[in-house]
Amino acid sequence: EYVRKHGPLPVGGVAVTTAGKLKAKYVIHTVGPKHGDIDGDRKLYSAIKNSILKADELKLSDVALPAISTGVYGYPLERCAEIMVEAIRDVSVEISNLKRVVICLYGEDAYGVFRDVFNRHLGK
Repeated sequence: EYVRKHGPLPVGGVAVTTAGKLKAKYVIHTVGPKHGDIDGDRKLYSAIKNSILKADELKLSDVALPAISTGVYGYPLERCAEIMVEAIRDVSVEISNLKRVVICLYGEDAYGVFRDVFNRHLGK
């Protein structure tokens, strides 16, 4: 429906829809880059940062983010985690409503990679 009305989302862009039957107010959609894309890191950073800024704009206190682009788009988990730490750190000075960012990961391997990266950058 959104794409029909507004056209496709650019990489790094965000769109908001209702959450349907999910236990959430909204779903914030984004498009991440494919691994190997030109400026892929910058585009992934934009997708993460824009999602967080949109959640804050909607006056949400919490937002859950997946490891964007690490599935079929093949982005390495460690690089995604590094970019996610950077984006969260950078955007933290720009937000006023959002209090918590939850990272949703699939599997123990992904959890281990993100745990190690976040601990390395943010401490235990």
